[in-house]
Amino acid sequence: MSAPASATTPAAPHTVTVDAAKYPISKVTVYQDRAEVKRTLAALSLPRRQGQGACIVRVRGISNAVDSDSIRVDGRGDAVIVDVVAKEVYESLDDAVLSARAQATKDRKAKLAEIDRQLEDLRLDQALLADQVNVITSYAKAVTTPTSVKDASAQPLQGADVFFGSFVGQYANALAEIKRRLLTIDRDIKAKEREREALAEPSDAEGIFAPTSSRIQVVEVTLETKVAGDSKDETLEVDLDITYIVHRASWTPLYDLRVFSQSDSTKLTYAANVQQSTGEDWADVELTLSTAKVARSHGEAPAYKTRWSLCEYRPPVIRKARKMAAPMMMRAAMPMMSAAVGGAIPPPPPPPAPGMFGVRQASIVDYDEEEDDDTGNFRPPAAEIAAGLTATAYRIPSAATIPSDDSQHRVTVALLDLPVTLDHTACPKLDPTAYLTAKITNKSAYTWLAGPANVFLDHAFVAKSRLSMVLPGAKLTTSLGPDPAVAVQYRPVEKFTESRVSAGLFTSSASDRTAITYTQRTVLENKNTTKGITLTLADQVPTTTSSDIVVTLLDPAEKQIPKLASRDAAVDTDGTKAAGTASAHGSNASLNRAPRAPNVVLYEDLGVVEWKIELKPGEKREVALKYAVSYPKRITIEGLDG
Repeated sequence: MSAPASATTPAAPHTVTVDAAKYPISKVTVYQDRAEVKRTLAALSLPRRQGQGACIVRVRGISNAVDSDSIRVDGRGDAVIVDVVAKEVYESLDDAVLSARAQATKDRKAKLAEIDRQLEDLRLDQALLADQVNVITSYAKAVTTPTSVKDASAQPLQGADVFFGSFVGQYANALAEIKRRLLTIDRDIKAKEREREALAEPSDAEGIFAPTSSRIQVVEVTLETKVAGDSKDETLEVDLDITYIVHRASWTPLYDLRVFSQSDSTKLTYAANVQQSTGEDWADVELTLSTAKVARSHGEAPAYKTRWSLCEYRPPVIRKARKMAAPMMMRAAMPMMSAAVGGAIPPPPPPPAPGMFGVRQASIVDYDEEEDDDTGNFRPPAAEIAAGLTATAYRIPSAATIPSDDSQHRVTVALLDLPVTLDHTACPKLDPTAYLTAKITNKSAYTWLAGPANVFLDHAFVAKSRLSMVLPGAKLTTSLGPDPAVAVQYRPVEKFTESRVSAGLFTSSASDRTAITYTQRTVLENKNTTKGITLTLADQVPTTTSSDIVVTLLDPAEKQIPKLASRDAAVDTDGTKAAGTASAHGSNASLNRAPRAPNVVLYEDLGVVEWKIELKPGEKREVALKYAVSYPKRITIEGLDG
């Protein structure tokens, strides 16, 4: 049945198909696990649609790593974006691809035929040379071997020795030359056979299993064009900006830290390794690096949804397994025996008693199966790590090119000139070496993400380190390795034991206690004759939780030094440890005692005593640590000499 004449049929949408590869990517923002790509389709020519009707711009060839839900389209021009649809389609390969595939197959077969001909020639040469070896060997054997006993006993002819000497030399030279040629031919044959083996199997793009279509990403943008009343142009131009998220892209930070000791300055090169395998090359793009991470919980704050309840733990009942075979056979035989003698059939055994959550069905617990349970009831939940409260984006000042080869490409984020404070640290009980450390304040607006760093001191490479995350305004402390210009000598401990304890030192004056006094001396020497240093020296005294064992710090006196619960509580507003700094006293030639206050601090959690000492050029200093341990004679102390 035909439609009425008065009915109007909407105009079919006009479709314009464009290849995304012809419109370069202009801007890329790379996150740590993905990237946002912006591609501009400039000066698209579209027909003006009179009355009703739409125009569809079909963009083919978007990266197959695209997140379809992230595609958005913005435009400029006399048109309105009505709809955006992303889909995956299969398109037949064009004639050029199929022709190239057929030509590749033809070339491969021609190459195989050429290799076969070369192998045939090489094997023929090999056989001819082998025949020459046989001929020369047979002739030499016939000349040098007598044919009868009479010939063997005959006197050699005059000049025969000269003849045989010349013959042997010629024979050896000819045979050696032939064998060298045989060896070369043998190598050529093996090389050609390997080449033929590589070409024998057709590639994935050949044969009956070769694909005849390709999978591509397509974005269809539906536009309603605006028609001006006085416009006589049949076409109009619009610009479309397509922005989308792609996976298989990331960036990681890396640093070059160069410290200059003479000027107390640092040059920090903040760089990034960018890599991607999205299938699209980023050529001369505006590159931005972002520290943002996509939240796994859709950005929502966690909330409690279940109650934390406690209950009494009731261990499982473990019973020994019974040998059921014989009793069951007897139980099965009893009815027949009872029937035979006219007795009554005994009742069945009672059901097992109900347990806490119902009827207990088993009396034997298999602990191996309980431990391998996949429900996770007895396993701690996996930890999820989140870094940073805000995100920062770094725009690379120059255009960058990152090909889609899944290789790391380095770009420079910033070059920073920063002041540095150089200090020394020593823990001679563990290592009698002074280590040079650099303390750097991040006075830039950049957030230094955690990453590897190459550390240089005065143009010399000293270490490969890993920087932790440093926010703007925060401090970074990194080691520059051992400093041979500072000598540390950890002398043997001095030990004194007494049976009686004075009432003034310990609470008990009875003779049933043992007191041991330890004195540990450390000698420090600044061998640099032009520059003084600041050194943080750490040593350790034992700690105890037993009321019977008493540890008393004698030198420095425990009552005269500050005590902190842990090192975490020891950072003041200047970013240095709470141990104060005192001036050095005494001459360089003498061995002086370090002042006891206020440059000493005790960290009670680990029993660490820490001095902060300034050593003048060429100065030598002795630092003493003295402590006493008292305990009842009836007990034995473990770990006292550790």
